[in-house]
Amino acid sequence: PYKPANNISLKLTPVFYGFYEGIENLRKKIGQFPAEMLEYLIHEYEGELYQLDLALGIFFDYLKKNNLFETSLIFITADHGEGFREHGNLEHNTIYNEIIKVPLIVKFPAEFDLKGKIVKNLVSANIDIAPTINEVIFPERNIPDFQGKSLLPYAQYDIPVAENEFVISEMIPYN
Repeated sequence: PYKPANNISLKLTPVFYGFYEGIENLRKKIGQFPAEMLEYLIHEYEGELYQLDLALGIFFDYLKKNNLFETSLIFITADHGEGFREHGNLEHNTIYNEIIKVPLIVKFPAEFDLKGKIVKNLVSANIDIAPTINEVIFPERNIPDFQGKSLLPYAQYDIPVAENEFVISEMIPYN
């Protein structure tokens, strides 16, 4: 399921180089495969994260070299996390926190003076990205049809998170 580039995989993979079984077979044998196999999967997953980190570094360097970084609006997020048997399952076929709580990192253009700003306890979803882009790029245009909310005010004004804010998460089970 996780396959980082060979040069990354070799750096991170532990001594166990066990054979690769398809994820369907792993699901069937979830209680049977050895701890070394789980460790191997985790290292391969971490290898993919490391590979992403390297690619983002190259991308950011390009933006900086071409004087585009300071004016860029960048979002880094995911549609789901991964489970490594914290609740008995592999992959992302549950709705436990390790699956549904994903980071959202936003780099606003320098003009907003938000470098290093951390907003804690903000409940947001990918649905909030489009309204945020709209407010940053077209502040004079209010598009009322967005279902999400702009995250810019939370970063700019330390708006407290309303106690009644929530996000609904659901999944469709598969076999």
